[in-house]
Amino acid sequence: LLRALGLKVIQKNGIEADDFIASYTKKCTNDGYDVVIISNDSDMHQLVQSPTIRKDVKGHVVVYKPTRGVFVAEKQVRKYLQGGSPAFHSEIRALCGDHWGKASGIPGGLPVKSALALLNEYGSLPRLLRNLKQLQDQALGQRLMNAISSVELSYRMSKLKDNLPLPVAPSAFDILLPLQLDPDVLYNFLGPAGMAKVFETPRNKNGKFNKKSHVLLPTEDVSEEVEQELDKWFEAFTNGKEYK
Repeated sequence: LLRALGLKVIQKNGIEADDFIASYTKKCTNDGYDVVIISNDSDMHQLVQSPTIRKDVKGHVVVYKPTRGVFVAEKQVRKYLQGGSPAFHSEIRALCGDHWGKASGIPGGLPVKSALALLNEYGSLPRLLRNLKQLQDQALGQRLMNAISSVELSYRMSKLKDNLPLPVAPSAFDILLPLQLDPDVLYNFLGPAGMAKVFETPRNKNGKFNKKSHVLLPTEDVSEEVEQELDKWFEAFTNGKEYK
């Protein structure tokens, strides 16, 4: 579908797509761009950032969750982590568990505030795990020692790599509007029923612009109304608000 829309696709054996996303996000924000990551994966929360909250970062990074239709920005992640930096998302989940069952945390549980205190003291989860014998709370140190294998596994599975060599420069992903659809590729992917849905009118029965789904066809100009909706969309993501 992406190829049918004329969008660039990167695939490389042995490389997780999430790590490519993290690496391109870091590169683009360092170059001064804002980034929107479209994913339902909560692992992406570790990448969000806002220059209005942290002066040491460039560019906004937000995650758009298509199944819920909401944006997740740094403000929301910090609230979930009880004030913790999004960079600690994987560490806190490995220590405390999560609501989705992707990580169980250490047996007996660990409050997020306690995990944050340890991470702030030692700087990272690997450094904490290497110095468990130095913890003043010996009982906690023993619990961490007993669960060290599962904690490390959870951490490795969710911690994204943002330093991969980029096979294609970010500038290669420039999108020209309107999108130049390839009907043959699209037909092979969607079939006749899907094609009919893609090319149906972007306006609802009342004649108003349909904000839920809109495809710019090759012959369609970007109207002032569409431009206004796009402006609202970008304003929503930079402020971590839901697009309505």
